[in-house]
Amino acid sequence: MEFPYVALNGFGTTDTPGFITWREEAGLFQAETGSDLCPSPHLRHVYRLDVTSRESFVVVRVEVSAPACGAGQEWTTIWEAKPWPAPADPR
Repeated sequence: MEFPYVALNGFGTTDTPGFITWREEAGLFQAETGSDLCPSPHLRHVYRLDVTSRESFVVVRVEVSAPACGAGQEWTTIWEAKPWPAPADPR
């Protein structure tokens, strides 16, 4: 299965999204990539299941952590999907 993923010049896909955590209360899951070397930055993609097709995942946010060691890393959003505007009434 391929997941959308931040690439050097936009978005691409990957079949290795990283360590996945399900956030049931939000209906989202997070995929985190990074290194076990300390200190090092980590990259986190936040996905939701596409409600229209139910066959694919949509990236809704991308976050990065500053190089750090251990728990308590702070995440900074570097990209977030903006909601589409409501459709206009054609009348």
